[in-house]
Amino acid sequence: MLLSEALYKNDSAQQNRPELLNAMAYFDSIGIPLFYIRSKRHELHLETQLIEKQQAYETEQRKLKKRLKQSDELLRELTYQVKQQQTQTAVKDNNKVSSFMEEPICQHIIKICNDVQRPIKSTIPVSEYADIALTNRQKAQLYDAVARHYDWFFEKLKKEHPNLKEKDFTYCYLCLLGLNNVQIAALLQKTPSTIWDREKRLQDIFGKKESISIALYTLLKNK
Repeated sequence: MLLSEALYKNDSAQQNRPELLNAMAYFDSIGIPLFYIRSKRHELHLETQLIEKQQAYETEQRKLKKRLKQSDELLRELTYQVKQQQTQTAVKDNNKVSSFMEEPICQHIIKICNDVQRPIKSTIPVSEYADIALTNRQKAQLYDAVARHYDWFFEKLKKEHPNLKEKDFTYCYLCLLGLNNVQIAALLQKTPSTIWDREKRLQDIFGKKESISIALYTLLKNK
């Protein structure tokens, strides 16, 4: 009996084995895709987080760049104001300069450059100030005024520094009026960077580190 029962059970197991294998294959076929789907979801979630972090970083960088630009513009404006105050102080200490500034063309230039209703700013393109740009006639009037007061001085500069150009002298004439580089750029319709380069060139020629306005007043006192 025991042997027959054992044989019977073994036959039953053999008969049920294909069903068991089919069941295992079925669960495997379901389990693998589910694992793949979960893995893909996790990967997609990580990619989404990475993109969000990248976007947040780029947004902060843009904000920081904007704040730095605003700070730089403010610093430039303050620098211009300080230089202008220094120039005006130097002008008061020189009677000849004061006399030069009383010339009609000089008064006209000073008036338009110090118009509180329409201040000249570095943040505004120079093309917006085209209507106040110096005409050739006004430049000629300025040159005549300089000749009446400083002909001896600039003739001496020409001899000492033969590499000076007409544009260098025009810049110097406007500096004698106490104008800053932004104002000069608007009057001559040149980019501020061009005017800054002009100042740097003259500083190298004169061997001075201060603004050309101050350098000219110092040279005048020593002549």
